[in-house]
Amino acid sequence: GELTQLLNKQKILLKTQDSIQMLLTSSRSKLENANEELITKLSANIVRFEGELFDIKSQISRVNSDISFIEEQNAQKSLDNNEKQTANNQSAVLYENSFFKEFLSKRDIEILANAPNVEKQTIQAINSIKPLYDKLMELKERYDFSMSQSEVDNIIEQAKEIKAEILEIENEASKHWLHTYNYLYDTYLVMLDRAPNTDRTTLEAIESEGSDVRRAETFMQKNSLIPNLAIFALQANYLLSYEKAIAKAANLTKAYNKLSTKSPVNINTDYKDLDFLPKILTLYGDIDFKYSYPYNEVSEIPEMILPQTGVYYTIQVALMAAPPKDLDLFKGAGPVQLQKIIDGRYRYCLGGFKTYEQAIKGVTALQKGGFKAPTLICYLDGSVTTSAKAKAAQNTIPDQGDAKYKVVITTNDTSVSEGLRQSVDMHAKGKNIVRISEGANFIFTVSTFNSSEEAQVFAQIIRDKIGANVSIERIEEEK
Repeated sequence: GELTQLLNKQKILLKTQDSIQMLLTSSRSKLENANEELITKLSANIVRFEGELFDIKSQISRVNSDISFIEEQNAQKSLDNNEKQTANNQSAVLYENSFFKEFLSKRDIEILANAPNVEKQTIQAINSIKPLYDKLMELKERYDFSMSQSEVDNIIEQAKEIKAEILEIENEASKHWLHTYNYLYDTYLVMLDRAPNTDRTTLEAIESEGSDVRRAETFMQKNSLIPNLAIFALQANYLLSYEKAIAKAANLTKAYNKLSTKSPVNINTDYKDLDFLPKILTLYGDIDFKYSYPYNEVSEIPEMILPQTGVYYTIQVALMAAPPKDLDLFKGAGPVQLQKIIDGRYRYCLGGFKTYEQAIKGVTALQKGGFKAPTLICYLDGSVTTSAKAKAAQNTIPDQGDAKYKVVITTNDTSVSEGLRQSVDMHAKGKNIVRISEGANFIFTVSTFNSSEEAQVFAQIIRDKIGANVSIERIEEEK
């Protein structure tokens, strides 16, 4: 009983040691790009983590010493018991040997006997996920190159259905596998300790493999579509290592020889989660005469994506039989869009607007900026229309004028700042982030969005990624 307590304590201490080591490594890596305030905080954390790590290692050393003492006391007794079992009455099936039956209940033996079936069923479940994941990969490729808002929306719905099906398979399979794995792990831990001839080399090898499995849990599960089964192969092979170590230490020659011929589990579980984030394909934005082009070549100008419903305005600044040689044509203004029209010509447009009034302001600005004949182009439900028809359709929608919006994130977790910054870089490039403190909470504000639709999309991305309280607020103009 005392030995079992020590082994459990050793297991907990090793997990704690791994956790503190990860925190220490993370804090050190963040120092490189930290500001002065964060450097002070990180340095204090590093000192604290190093102290805790030293204490944990000292405790592990003491526990290991106590375990060794008990092992030495009981070694001779275990050897005497083991001599009673001869090679003639051994079984090639590990749990059928008296060494197991002497210490385990009938229920324990039943679980051990059923473990191969659970492993086989888990492998079958993972194999059934592969064709579904292949479909998801195909959808992802279509999604990345989609040129239609309606197609994007349809792809997102299909992806949700496939992910739900994968999750259902994974939940059912992992429920049985993890129950079996955890039960066998705890049982094998005790049985290896009771084996009469366990040597330190074997124990160290098992401990090292266990550390690898624990570290893999952190990295392989983090971005996996099947997090509960992501390390299935490592866990299954870890149990096999335990079984061989027990058979060897208990002098179960037949079982050891049979286990040595068993092939390790080799199955792909690297199913990374694929993002199908909501996105607005239509460009909305005022004319910027100091525009920072996110590309260097004319060939990289994005094609115009028209909304399939409603009104959309943009301003044509060039209609050409062939693309221009460089970006000088646009006089430093942007954002630029390209539309390849039916007759083969290239239409280059600046800006994207929801209302006629905004668009006309853009035309005037371009005239003053030196463009010879900026032409307003109006679209209704994805097709070119007249300004009169566009305005008539526009009037059926509540007018929000030149309203601007901001996304507000409220949380008491300062660690969200890194995830928020990455989301802004990926999905809202150029937007500003402001952080203020309010009691125990931190309020992050991301601005400025040109439409409520644009803000809604970014807000949903943040909710999915961070899980904080997210709201959208209209920015009131100062009078």
